[in-house]
Amino acid sequence: MEKKYINFVLTGDKNYIIPITVAITSILINMDKSRICRFFLFTTDFNESDINIIQKLKKKYNFELINIDMNNYKDFFDKMDISTFKNQYISLATYYRLLMFKILPEDVDKCFYIDSDMIIDTDLSTVYDNLTEEKLAYVVVEILAMQHRRTILSHCYEIEDFKNFQNDALKYPYFNAGFFFVNIKLANKLNIFEKMLDFLNRFPNSTYADQDILNAVIGQKYSELINYLEPSYNIFCDIDYEQPFNDALYNEEIIKASFKNPKVYHYAGANKPWINTKVANYYDIWWKYLKLSPYRKMKNPKEKIIRIIENDRYKIYKILFIKITFKKKPRKNKPQKSDIDTIVWWIPFKNLRNAIRNIYYEYKNNLNQSNSRIDNLYPFIENGYLDIHKRFDDLYTSVENRLSDFYNSVKNMILSSSIHPKIFTKYLNVNKNKDVVLIATGPTLNNYIPIRNCVNVGVNHAFKYNKVDLDYLFIQDNKALTYNELKDSVNYGISKCIKFYGIISDREIERTIPKKIYKNSDCNIYIVERAWTPFETFNYNISILPLPSFGSIAFAALNFIAWTHPKRIFLVGCDCSAGGHFVDNKDTSHYGYMLHGWNQAKLFLSYHYPDIEIISINPIGLKGMFKDIYSREGKYFDDDGKEFIF
Repeated sequence: MEKKYINFVLTGDKNYIIPITVAITSILINMDKSRICRFFLFTTDFNESDINIIQKLKKKYNFELINIDMNNYKDFFDKMDISTFKNQYISLATYYRLLMFKILPEDVDKCFYIDSDMIIDTDLSTVYDNLTEEKLAYVVVEILAMQHRRTILSHCYEIEDFKNFQNDALKYPYFNAGFFFVNIKLANKLNIFEKMLDFLNRFPNSTYADQDILNAVIGQKYSELINYLEPSYNIFCDIDYEQPFNDALYNEEIIKASFKNPKVYHYAGANKPWINTKVANYYDIWWKYLKLSPYRKMKNPKEKIIRIIENDRYKIYKILFIKITFKKKPRKNKPQKSDIDTIVWWIPFKNLRNAIRNIYYEYKNNLNQSNSRIDNLYPFIENGYLDIHKRFDDLYTSVENRLSDFYNSVKNMILSSSIHPKIFTKYLNVNKNKDVVLIATGPTLNNYIPIRNCVNVGVNHAFKYNKVDLDYLFIQDNKALTYNELKDSVNYGISKCIKFYGIISDREIERTIPKKIYKNSDCNIYIVERAWTPFETFNYNISILPLPSFGSIAFAALNFIAWTHPKRIFLVGCDCSAGGHFVDNKDTSHYGYMLHGWNQAKLFLSYHYPDIEIISINPIGLKGMFKDIYSREGKYFDDDGKEFIF
């Protein structure tokens, strides 16, 4: 009888052998035991020893494992010009999973794709059986990207292949490619692989690489053939699910319920549980499955702080250098080794023997009562130490994070002390007695009436605002601008506009602008302190210290403007609200943290630059923080309705 497999594809290199093994372990543990899993590993450098480690799982589970060397299939991409790849983090290997549509054996009719940084905590056989011949795929919508699609998915609004998404994003939503289930036979009939290659050749530098390809071809062209699984099938472990999700396809209650009871855990962030302890949620889930895998002897970093050793008689807590031992209660049916009769049997006088026995039993009863009281206290004592265990654990994570923040802060100071003197020293007090306008990108920028004879400092998309010519431009976020916009910013105002590009901390490397963008230009670079750390602050001497973030590039520009020491600073488009941006983006994240940044800015400016007047133009979130003026009928008026004279 022909075997009926449940098929899986996982990809990775030698660095991912452990997480791949743990992912496979989680699948096998939760799979219906009457089913047989077949795993296809798309790898480039796995050897026989690596495969044999995974095969150890066959002692408990019935499955097949097939390692496919991707070096043998590079010819599928022969027509691609790899030199056109602009993103330094994208290589040909990124696209290998697309080959699952082409090189799997003919008997593979349906197949899961699973990212190697996932844990499958559910039986996938039901999902496998429910995909009918008429349906092409099961996918999970990427809720964070959909909620903030005008920023995270801004590139999709510039590609013709995403026109359905552009017209109705909730009907043609964007899905995450870390977990999907596809009908291979139907995909071959529809020439899906060839269509994906065509997209790749036309857009070799799409922001999210193969995920964009899958969405453009499957999600946009064949949405009627797709079923959307609930978000519990792809829960990102580094997302704050307390934030609002009111525009992400799924009902917000479903999203929050899914977060509480995930079926698939996705450790997609920069922090991985096998690398460090900084994963925001569900760190212990991954280690639970690792301890059930062939790599069970691998040490959990958290165990360095607290270890629990247990046997039949003792339970020992080792907390740093402190050892706390609990002696367990003996089992009731276990006979005591000593008894009074073994001691007094040799006494020839019966009355004396009985008297000694009575004294012994009276003492024993009193002792038992005392032990009973101690036993009643035992759970409270143990719970107390378990609480200490948790507190030490939390303290360890907190200290580790703070040490990491401190390390990054010191690293940033070292970098800025070597880079900034050449960049910023010459701008000290350069705008003395001048007016400077900080042009941010909030919606109120559309209502701005340009002020004459001012120095204009713009951030990010501000260079697209054609009513003013910028004298300075700050760019620092690879996620805020598309690749084409970044190139346009480099070419903006050549020889007229001085441009600065920020370098963000290694922990946010995906947000840092690739060097290729500005390498051969006259642009300057500067160091940005990472946001959300206790070391982030405005600095009086930016010629040696980093510029702040506070969730917005406007603060780096503001710190620079203060360094030039103008007479007045006008804030334009600094809306600090959820209204979005003047270029039609419909959402702004972390504006609460930005407000914290503005409060810090006010303290900094009032202390170091009390002579600089700060004026907000058409303020929203900053209303009342500085002097406010409003545009009306081609003029500006203050809160009292008096015309503001420049």
